[in-house]
Amino acid sequence: MIAPNLQKRIEWWDNLSSLYQVTSGNKDSPPAPKTPHNAVMWKKAWQSIEDCESACKSWDECVQWSYVEDLCKMDDKVTMGQGYAPAMSQRTTALKTTSGWLKERVERWRCD
Repeated sequence: MIAPNLQKRIEWWDNLSSLYQVTSGNKDSPPAPKTPHNAVMWKKAWQSIEDCESACKSWDECVQWSYVEDLCKMDDKVTMGQGYAPAMSQRTTALKTTSGWLKERVERWRCD
């Protein structure tokens, strides 16, 4: 139902990813899945939007991620979350969150 509305990446949007969180504060030993993932990429996930997305891609079960300041959050479930329109006060009072979905992985869930 929401899959057609997912975007690869969108600014000022929080998709509510929450399963794993990697920050500069836990970068040496971040919580990580027991399933295969690239540990080197995982530990760098907090450094940038691109590093966060790469860490998500390195974990086979990841379908969405979000990044704000030095916090990368990844999840194995899809949540649309919420955005902040240009006129909303959050655009001037909050840090910009960027979210993304790995649409090709979500598409694999499709039932025929």
